[in-house]
Amino acid sequence: MTRVTGNGGFPSLLIMLRVFCAGIFTVCAYQASSGPFAEPGDPFLRHDLQLLRDAGVIESPISTWPLSMGGLHAALHDAKLPDDFSSMNRLALERTRLLLDLEKQPGWSATSARVSVRSESPLLRSFLNTPREKQEAAVTTSWLGDRYAGRLTVGGGFDRVTDWRGRTDDALRFDGSYFAARLGNYSLSLDQLDRWWGPGWDGSLILSNNARPVPALTAQRRVPKPFESRLLGWLGPWNATTFMGRMEDERTGYPHPWLFGSRVDFAPIIAPGLEIGLSRTIQWGGQGRPNGVSTFVDALLSQDNVGGNTGKDPATEPGNQLAGVDLRYRLPGNTPFAVYGQWIGEDEDKFLPNAIMNLYGVETWGQTNSGSWRTYLEYVDTGVWWWTDETRTRNIAYNHHLYSDGYRHRGRSIGHSADTDSALTTLGLLYVSNSGRGCGLVLREGELNRDGSGTSATSNGKATDLVSVDFFTRWDADIGRIILGVGWEDLESSTGNENEFTGFIRLNRSF
Repeated sequence: MTRVTGNGGFPSLLIMLRVFCAGIFTVCAYQASSGPFAEPGDPFLRHDLQLLRDAGVIESPISTWPLSMGGLHAALHDAKLPDDFSSMNRLALERTRLLLDLEKQPGWSATSARVSVRSESPLLRSFLNTPREKQEAAVTTSWLGDRYAGRLTVGGGFDRVTDWRGRTDDALRFDGSYFAARLGNYSLSLDQLDRWWGPGWDGSLILSNNARPVPALTAQRRVPKPFESRLLGWLGPWNATTFMGRMEDERTGYPHPWLFGSRVDFAPIIAPGLEIGLSRTIQWGGQGRPNGVSTFVDALLSQDNVGGNTGKDPATEPGNQLAGVDLRYRLPGNTPFAVYGQWIGEDEDKFLPNAIMNLYGVETWGQTNSGSWRTYLEYVDTGVWWWTDETRTRNIAYNHHLYSDGYRHRGRSIGHSADTDSALTTLGLLYVSNSGRGCGLVLREGELNRDGSGTSATSNGKATDLVSVDFFTRWDADIGRIILGVGWEDLESSTGNENEFTGFIRLNRSF
């Protein structure tokens, strides 16, 4: 990755001028695309949905992305608003209903073309969807019927960046494509969609949109209705999703391993304001490894350590898995304050996650005369701790002795973008005006790969101190939706100091 090198911890005047004069902008024409999923990538949409969730209009958690459009339709179509419903929440509801009306239009949508150019691939990736390569182009068309829906996106990556092993990704891509069928209250889809599991705004420890999406067969609950039985009714509205995907061939060790994931989240009615998510992923099989049903069952039953069903031969181990829990709790009443956390284990002991990574956050929100805002403070530590008091804490997260590339897909971590052994603090601010114009600011400070050894997609074989700033704003114009922003990274490591401007240009047009 090419860096602009300065002579200290702060950029030179020339670099500062480049940062503030170069600009990042996106022009997005209004698209009549329709479909059953709301994908991760738009923090302003997520802000509106979280306002409605915290106001009680949406009763189910919204921490599992892609979200089911069926669930949002059911919650918002005939929502009865309380008398004290604020103008901030009313505007959020209007914007969301407008999106839902566009997404449920039957038949063929307008075909859209997208072209993106950026300076460098971002070292870290948050909930905001940004181009992954220096140059990208894609064409998308979609169709929505009564029981079936599909979208085809054919794209290409050009002037592609290299990963930490010096590899470049495929040029031809189908990211964002799917074919889905409705089966009762579930949807079954063959897809290649970004996923985001958990309440974090800057990252997820188990599944985020940092890496390119894994092609998968997915089953997802459409409408999060509570159980009707008294025994389980206290769980409240609940979502469930599971998938089985196939990872890439260009891996060291064992190509084409399988990736299984399952998640359930719910909002217990006995604790208003509380959301709980339970997640699990399994990386197993691959060329040169056992790929039978019995191997997957062993992994599903946590028989994937040396011993147990595998005996003493590592060659019979099913693979690698992560599991854990995440929580979000909004304070009672009208207090605009929430705390959240995520704890994901890289190992297992007595059927419980162990070797645990941590993510913590607090967020608050409110309104002004001209709009609504949200700010969050988030901390992540991808070094691990053991409730069994093991002493080894480094080079464990997202790494594995069988899979040399670890818990990574096409050169980037499937979990948090900071990758292994990193500690990162993030301050974020979002603002959406009454007219729908939005802006965001993200400040990060931390250390990547703290022990300076082991495999890391962000700081391989060295420890790196990071300071970064990202600013972006959007508004709707006659030509479509425009996003303008700038970004800057300051990296200090044993190999030198690097100051880098990051920016992108993206153009979406429908025809």
